[in-house]
Order: sequence, then C-alpha cells, then structure tokens
Amino acid sequence: MKGHMVRRIVILGLVAVLALIGLSGIYQVRQGDQAVVLTFGQIKDTKESGLYWHIPFVQEVRMQSRT
Repeated sequence: MKGHMVRRIVILGLVAVLALIGLSGIYQVRQGDQAVVLTFGQIKDTKESGLYWHIPFVQEVRMQSRT
C-alpha cells in the first residue's frame, strides 16, 4: 500500500515539472515588435505580434523593436 502512494507522488511530481517546463515556453510579441526564433542558435523563424509557444531549452526567442 505504501509503495503505491510513493509511486503516485513521484508521478504527480513529474507531471507538475513537465507542466511547468511546457508553460515556460509561452511568450508574447507586442504590437510593433518582432521576435526571432533561434533553434540551437540558428535563425528558424520570425513572429509578428501575438501569443506563441517555443520549445524550452531547445529554442530561444529574441525580441526586436521595429520602431
């Protein structure tokens, strides 16, 4: 019985960590700005204003003002 409880706690902890990592990839580009998405240091995409998601630890987002 105790083993099941420990297993559930470990699984819930892993799910929580994965959810936090996933949520940390959300970013917003404001009106008038532009974002450059780098994957492993190479430019892969540019984004206009809006709400987006990137892969944490794999992709990096750099904001640039267009004004």
